Amino acid sequence: MSQLVFQANAGGTITLNGENTATAKNLTVPAIDGTLLVEDVSGNLDVTNLNVSGEAQFTGTGEILIPVGNTSERTDTPTEGMIRYNTDGGGFYEGYEAGEWKTFTTQTQGSYLAEYLVVAGGGGTGADGGGGAGGVE
Repeated sequence: MSQLVFQANAGGTITLNGENTATAKNLTVPAIDGTLLVEDVSGNLDVTNLNVSGEAQFTGTGEILIPVGNTSERTDTPTEGMIRYNTDGGGFYEGYEAGEWKTFTTQTQGSYLAEYLVVAGGGGTGADGGGGAGGVE
């Protein structure tokens, strides 16, 4: 994968200036490890850890990929609200809540078959009496 990597030993700001840049663009490099990854030519962005404060918005009509792995690959320090797809036992979705991993209940979408019986009848009485299924003679 081709990518553009900016590095600063202890973090800081990198200023971009170029022929196709109308104004200077400043990128703030995190001080944790001094690395900021910028998307490649395909529009992909790979980030090892990403913390978003505020709301994350996912637009479009595609999908979002959540972490996939078996039970032994779960994090050692789970946090409330984590979700993932567990590949053990045929696979299932799970979430971390109230100090434990819980399995989501899922159902396949599709057609349903319904059987029914229609019972008809009834009616009023005629001049000769009767009713229900017909008159009485």
